[in-house]
Amino acid sequence: LSLVCLGSLRRAASINAEYMGKCNFSSDIDYDARFANIPEKLRDLTGSNGWAIGGSKTDGNGAKLVINPHLPYFGFYTWYEVQLYVEEFNLDAYGAALIGMPSLVIGFNDFVGWTHTVNVIQGWVNYRVQMVDDDNYIFDGAILPIERREYPVLNLNQAGELEEVIVVVERTVHGQIYSRNGLSALANRRAGQDRANVFKQYFDMTVATTMDEFKEAMRPLQQGYFTTIAASRDDEIFIVDNGWIPRRNPDLGDWDYWRQPVDGTTSDTLFTDVHTFDELPQMSNPDSR
Repeated sequence: LSLVCLGSLRRAASINAEYMGKCNFSSDIDYDARFANIPEKLRDLTGSNGWAIGGSKTDGNGAKLVINPHLPYFGFYTWYEVQLYVEEFNLDAYGAALIGMPSLVIGFNDFVGWTHTVNVIQGWVNYRVQMVDDDNYIFDGAILPIERREYPVLNLNQAGELEEVIVVVERTVHGQIYSRNGLSALANRRAGQDRANVFKQYFDMTVATTMDEFKEAMRPLQQGYFTTIAASRDDEIFIVDNGWIPRRNPDLGDWDYWRQPVDGTTSDTLFTDVHTFDELPQMSNPDSR
């Protein structure tokens, strides 16, 4: 039987709360600069960890998995422990989830265990939109209208009263406009907006009884990020750099090119799909196990 060690479920890494409160938890971050700003005494506490070890390295005692998430112990990032028993599915699983999530996020059952670490992916592209006037923009040589939708939002004003505010959202073929300056605008297109079954996927991962079933549960790519590390009772270990990665035009530029706003006047830069699960960087049962 696979042995899974769970660390940091009842506690989070003791990173200074004041520092964490200033962080922007976006994957579009200069991590080197962010790391340099962390007090030296706290640097070894940052970043989640996970290890999967094959049975040949454990004196024949089966694969082992260490789950060691490092998140601050407050707010949305607080883990809570979960013991999940569903007789209908012959399921007995244990692990943890974040506040508000109705399923295991990391954990194990009698057959498979898994953990996550945060990975650095860019699941979106920002576009420079060339406006013709306030209502129209240029795309592939044509003039297209801006799409506008109004949403009523309840806002708590300074008097402590709720008042309805109308929020206007503007969109182009690229996505939502988030900045306008004269006849220039910036729009953002995010991958995975058509994938809403993340908790169905987590449930399928939770009921997996083999590593092959676990991989099949991940294959629909309903979970948009996180490196996933797994081990199973049948002495299989696995790692995948998971996420929604836009299928960008490789002829236009490298990582640095796509991190900046790109030309939004042409469909050459517009992604319409993401890389499949099998195309993501991954490894099963390396020789070193």
